[in-house]
Amino acid sequence: MYREITICFDKAISWNTFYSGKHWFMRKKLKDEWNERVREQMSRFDVIKFDTFHIKVEHNTRCDADNLCIQKFVCDYMKENGWCEDDNRKYFKKYSCEVNDELPKGMSKITIFGYENI
Repeated sequence: MYREITICFDKAISWNTFYSGKHWFMRKKLKDEWNERVREQMSRFDVIKFDTFHIKVEHNTRCDADNLCIQKFVCDYMKENGWCEDDNRKYFKKYSCEVNDELPKGMSKITIFGYENI
């Protein structure tokens, strides 16, 4: 069965922000903060056990599309919490990222869609 969910964040995180000369402890703190943000958003839904899935990111941020890394936190959450078997190429089939000027400034919108294991 085809399923789709959407979550939104009031800001985004880029690989540059995550790795720009930060001590491992600061990166861990930032990772924990984003893992919590993703958990808060995803916990609003019942778990969907995806056979395969795609992630689409839309954003209206200052980040370059190739720099956003929020999908990594979403995939890790899905894998660790039973939404998918793994986030490798067998299950995670597609990722896209695009600017959407119609979103409020600073917002990131993540849509996860795919087929549920029934």
